[in-house]
Amino acid sequence: MNLNVLAGKNLLSSTIRLYFTALLTVGMEYIAKDEHENLWHSKYLWYFHASHHHQTTKLGYGPSKNDAEANSYITPKNRTFELNDVFAVIFSATAMVVMYWSHRPLHETHLIHDVAFGCASGISVYGTSYFVGHDLCAHERGGARLASYLKKISPIMAKCADVHSRYHHKIDRNISDDADPYGPPYGFWLGPQEAIANSKDKEIIMPNFIKGLFWVGGAISILSLL
Repeated sequence: MNLNVLAGKNLLSSTIRLYFTALLTVGMEYIAKDEHENLWHSKYLWYFHASHHHQTTKLGYGPSKNDAEANSYITPKNRTFELNDVFAVIFSATAMVVMYWSHRPLHETHLIHDVAFGCASGISVYGTSYFVGHDLCAHERGGARLASYLKKISPIMAKCADVHSRYHHKIDRNISDDADPYGPPYGFWLGPQEAIANSKDKEIIMPNFIKGLFWVGGAISILSLL
C-alpha cells in the first residue's frame, strides 16, 4: 500500500476512534441519567436496582413511598455485592468483547471496527469515571478512607457524591402514589445541576450540540455497515 494512502487511512481510523470515544465519554452521562430514571426505577428493572437502595422487592414492582415498610432492608455491611451490580458486569463485559473484536492495527481496520472500538472505549471511560465517583466515593464501597481521599483530591467529585447521597437515597413520602419517591438527581456527574433544575421544576436534557454530534455519529455508523 502506498505510504501516503496508508498514512491517510491511519489518520482517518484514529480520528473516528477518538471522535466516538470523546462523544460517548461525555454523552453517556445524559444517556445513563435517562436510563436510570426510566428503566432502573421502572417496574421492569426495580427488582435488580432496589438492592442499591437497600431494598429487597418482588418482580414486577416499581419503587414506592412505602418501600421502607413493604420491603426488607439490606444493611450496608451485608451488601458487599448487590444484585444491581449485574448491570455493571453486563456493560463492562460487553464493552470488553467489542474492544477485543474491533482492536486491530489501524491499516487493517474497516470503518465498522473504528466505530465499535471508539464506542466501547468511550463507554468504558465513562463507566470507570462513574464507578470511581459513584461507587468508591459516594457509596464508599472501597472503604471510607479511599472515599475521603477521592473527595479531597476532587472537589467536583465530592460535590456530586454529596448531592447524590443527600437527594437520591431518601424516600419522599409527600408525593403521589405513582411517582418515584427517590426522585432526581438520576445522573451522577449532572447531579448538582439536576438538583438546582428540579428546585425550579425544570429538567436537564442533552444539549443540542451533543445531540448533533450523535446524529453525525449515527450517520457514520450507518456508513460503516454499507
